[in-house]
Amino acid sequence: MSWDFETAAVEDRHLVHLYSDPIALRDAVSAWFAPAFANGGGAILVATPAHAALVKEGLARRGLDLEGLVAADRLVVLDARATLRAFMVDGVPDYERFLRVLQPALEKASSGGRPVRAWGEMVDLLRKDGEVDAALMLESCWNAAMDTRDFRLLCSYEADALDPHTYRTLLAELCQGHSRLLGEPEAFEAEVRTSAISVLGYGVGGAVFAPQAAGATPWRMSATHAALHDLARRSPALAGRILGDVRRRRTEAAAEPPA
Repeated sequence: MSWDFETAAVEDRHLVHLYSDPIALRDAVSAWFAPAFANGGGAILVATPAHAALVKEGLARRGLDLEGLVAADRLVVLDARATLRAFMVDGVPDYERFLRVLQPALEKASSGGRPVRAWGEMVDLLRKDGEVDAALMLESCWNAAMDTRDFRLLCSYEADALDPHTYRTLLAELCQGHSRLLGEPEAFEAEVRTSAISVLGYGVGGAVFAPQAAGATPWRMSATHAALHDLARRSPALAGRILGDVRRRRTEAAAEPPA
């Protein structure tokens, strides 16, 4: 799987990515940071200890010297839960406290005028805790910080790509504070189109999930995400049938004995 993070960071300052398994998260975040390090930049990683270890593993697999990056303040690691506690007041983020927590990390990572990329999961932690309003407020804090500070941010949310709720409700919530929703790998888009044709027939299924068929949305997203978002709002049951067919095909493929 791959994403054009080099281009995306130029065009968009605040991206969001969905993942459903730890390996996908590892690969996406390490791919996000890799161009920054290759270009002499710095990075801020705001993660739980488990996910910080995963991302470091992904960076090490790319041949990066993690100890050297940390020693040079080019990789600044913050604990997501501890960082949240430092600026949350009465259950919501306090912007001034947020800036006081973020500023030292930014100063380290950007020392000498280095470009900075950040990745965080604090918003997703709030969402998982049921604090959706606080999560959206934190996204606004990040955006306000980027208005006066030069860095790019990728957020990741854990979500089931085969659950209609992801496209009916969660997608709209996630995209409110972001400039772009990163698409799934091409293999997923092919899976969805195949299942749509199986459920709806070649003519209808192929047309609904054709790249040019995506309806207008207020957010930048892939054609497949846009089509699923539209279909899940209009017909959740039908979206569920298509995504269920994708899940069935994956299960059957996994059960097949190796060749």
